[in-house]
Amino acid sequence: MDNNNSLNQNDKTNIPELKSKRDFKKEDFEIISISGKGSYGTVFKVKLKNDSSNKIYAIKVMEINTMKKFKKLHHIYLENEILYQLNHPNIENLIGSFKTNEKTYFVFDYLSKGDFSDFLKYNNNLNDKTIRFYSAEIVNMLEYLQSKNIIHRDLKPENIMLDEKNHLKLIDFATVKIINKKFDKEKMAFINENEKTNLNDNNNIMNNIDNNNNNIDNNKNIDNNYNINNNIDNNNLDNEDNQINKKRSMSFVGSAEYVSPEILSDNEPSFGTDIWALGCIIYKMYYNKTPFIDKTQYLIFKNIEKNEINFDSNISIPEDAKDIIKQLLIKDPFLRLGGGNLGSKYDINSLKKHPFFNNINFDNLINENPPFENEFNFSYLNTDSNNNNNDNIEILKEDILEKKSPWFHYNKRKVILYSTPKIDYIDPKTNEIKGTIELNKDCKAEHINMSSFNIITPNRTFKFKVSDNSAYIWEKIINDTIKNYSKN
Repeated sequence: MDNNNSLNQNDKTNIPELKSKRDFKKEDFEIISISGKGSYGTVFKVKLKNDSSNKIYAIKVMEINTMKKFKKLHHIYLENEILYQLNHPNIENLIGSFKTNEKTYFVFDYLSKGDFSDFLKYNNNLNDKTIRFYSAEIVNMLEYLQSKNIIHRDLKPENIMLDEKNHLKLIDFATVKIINKKFDKEKMAFINENEKTNLNDNNNIMNNIDNNNNNIDNNKNIDNNYNINNNIDNNNLDNEDNQINKKRSMSFVGSAEYVSPEILSDNEPSFGTDIWALGCIIYKMYYNKTPFIDKTQYLIFKNIEKNEINFDSNISIPEDAKDIIKQLLIKDPFLRLGGGNLGSKYDINSLKKHPFFNNINFDNLINENPPFENEFNFSYLNTDSNNNNNDNIEILKEDILEKKSPWFHYNKRKVILYSTPKIDYIDPKTNEIKGTIELNKDCKAEHINMSSFNIITPNRTFKFKVSDNSAYIWEKIINDTIKNYSKN
């Protein structure tokens, strides 16, 4: 498992041991395939060598030196601390954790049906019963997290997966907030907020941890049976959205379409922050889009601030569904149904009593089959060719370039060419994936001069500048990649 990306064996990185519910070492596992590959590590689909049951696991492998280089090492320990203490049927199960001098390893149950975002994309006409069922499973997740004083802060379909029985599992706990606690990046542990530390941040954990976490970006051309998503740190928005950055110095964790108005106003997150995201997800399940979607992050944020919810008259949804969406998307986080303190008229129990959930038995959801499960479409799990040497996917070229934006200025981007073939272009400050160029026989690269080249696709031309007069090299390697790796 460790051979392809091994670091210098002489590196004796002195970091704490990881907390683990079960003892493992890397030699215990046999790799089946790669499930996801990202900037900070890789997720492998594996099985135990000496396990006759052939149970499948997922191992997330993180490069310690890489995480240290990008000042993200604490993300590993934050997520480890959280997952070690959680035990809920709708939350991913961290079975074990261990490290070597070079890498850290998280062992999870393998979630075979991919992420909820893909599921919604391929099942965009969910029936009402299914939407209520999955909404209730998310409520169960949030109720459990609230009982632990945990705010997830990045609830979205990309951070929810489906297990083999089509039940939902919440993932990605590298950016959580625990009420009245901070995460000390030196001690690699949570501490009480009133405990004196050497932390420079005097606000809250939100400013200590960005969302550029150790989860792996979702690579649609790799084994989609287990998609790990690289999430977004919006501390530095793309330049085209700088109008809103000039108004705010705040940073926030989350994804633009699901971020709550209090976070945009630089206020403390609360349980209501996750409740807002739930409202966006329910809306998306009915309308196949999020309620405040627009062309740019700036426009999305303006829509969130206006808080005008459009219930498309061309799509008929039940009145109690409209009502619960309205009550989940109230601007005041403590007046959102489910966002209030326990015992208040807006607490999580009041949410569960809303007419939208009248036929839901929250205590028995995990034992029920999601409605019409046999009608679900999981064809996206086979969109990649699982037998085509997925574990040999390579990064063919990588560098910091300048990419022209739709607003005619250039932004610095880390450009990565994969053998799948595709190109990701990434904000080097936040490691947010700003876009992907899928390459096929209808695409080509073309150098304009020594310092600039274009990638021409059927729908768009992408313009890049280089600093080392290597435009021709980029042209050649991209065209060779399309020729050698493209299947269409």
